[in-house]
Amino acid sequence: MKRYQRYLAQFLIATLSMCSALVAADLLLLQSEPAARLASALDAVAVDILYLGDSTAYATSQCVPERHAIDGWLRRFTNRTILSIHRNGNSPIVWSDYVEAMSSRRHKPRLLLFPINLRSFSGAWFTDPTYQWKLDRLRARARYGNFSSEDLLDYLRARFTDEIADDVANWKQQPVSYAGRDLGPRQELMDAVSIPGTGAIECTPGLEDAYAEELGLLFQYHYTNVIEPSHPMFAFIGDTVTSARRQGIEVLVYLTPVNVEDGVKWVGAEFRQQVESNTAVIREFLEQQQIDFLDLSGELGRERFIDRRYACEHLDQQGRRFVARKLADQIEARLE
Repeated sequence: MKRYQRYLAQFLIATLSMCSALVAADLLLLQSEPAARLASALDAVAVDILYLGDSTAYATSQCVPERHAIDGWLRRFTNRTILSIHRNGNSPIVWSDYVEAMSSRRHKPRLLLFPINLRSFSGAWFTDPTYQWKLDRLRARARYGNFSSEDLLDYLRARFTDEIADDVANWKQQPVSYAGRDLGPRQELMDAVSIPGTGAIECTPGLEDAYAEELGLLFQYHYTNVIEPSHPMFAFIGDTVTSARRQGIEVLVYLTPVNVEDGVKWVGAEFRQQVESNTAVIREFLEQQQIDFLDLSGELGRERFIDRRYACEHLDQQGRRFVARKLADQIEARLE
């Protein structure tokens, strides 16, 4: 019996070693993923600001030629060195692991800057398995963090099986209900809010009115869930900030502008009330945690928002410049 147990232990150790080698080899082929780029940049040079962002930082209008993302304007306004890691759908869910991965880097930024996107709390974003960034988080831990045997098994399942795709398929079949309001099965809802084509509907005057029903549902889906203090996104925000503070890095966050005018137009006055209520819950959390923040959620009118077919926070160049100018004033007060 003892000999059998010894052989079993040796087999398990050998298997784990082979699996670890497989993960290491896989990571060698993925040098362009965000955690690797972040670590490489911080090993190479010191920067004033690490700006972690989502698509709101760089999305540009299809209606007119535009160039500058928010970080581009920030460089102009502050003359500070900025390292930007931006990706569609990123949020504190994955940034908490990125920041923890900085602990072993040669250089640290003086300031961590990141947005809090109201939509990232919604059933359209937070519960989407794609936007849980499971593989990205595991890769960050595998490269630079505390990678457990459980993480190893999770990595193998996520990387080499259909686990995430299956999770997405199951997610799409779930019903969507906000505060007792039934929006229907998620796949049916996603089909119902889909606007044909790929162009920017705001580029054609009057075209948005043709999709009033779709836009009304979409704004509800993206923004009218009730955010409670127990929402798990707050834990990810807290982990991100705590990790940065432990490394001696200052933190500044900002609430992204929300297209409240169109929300009221397509949904009704209750849209503004729910956005303000949800924003108040986020502000209260940040104040309790003594996290410096800038609330821009109600600062811009509808004319500054683009990609309106998606009911999102993407801004035109004037909008991005406005955000950067507001952030620059706060940054200079902290880094002078």
